[in-house]
Amino acid sequence: MDIQKLKAIRTGQKRGAVTKILRKMKDGCDDARLEELMETVTNKREILKQLDKQILEALNDGDIGTESEDADEYQSQIERTSQ
Repeated sequence: MDIQKLKAIRTGQKRGAVTKILRKMKDGCDDARLEELMETVTNKREILKQLDKQILEALNDGDIGTESEDADEYQSQIERTSQ
């Protein structure tokens, strides 16, 4: 798959799904709903990890550092927010 398409899919996952879920978690909810949201975040993180891996495999050597840093920062942000 082309890098731009992978990045577009990843952006949709980040901005759409994950951000909305994290916002719902911050707003508060009952324990059952919170557990469901946590499971969804975990699944989305795995999707993002796979997309990041595919993007890194397709990149030129010069672009890998920046892309890797961006991916790591977003994963850290998800981790901090979901705790």
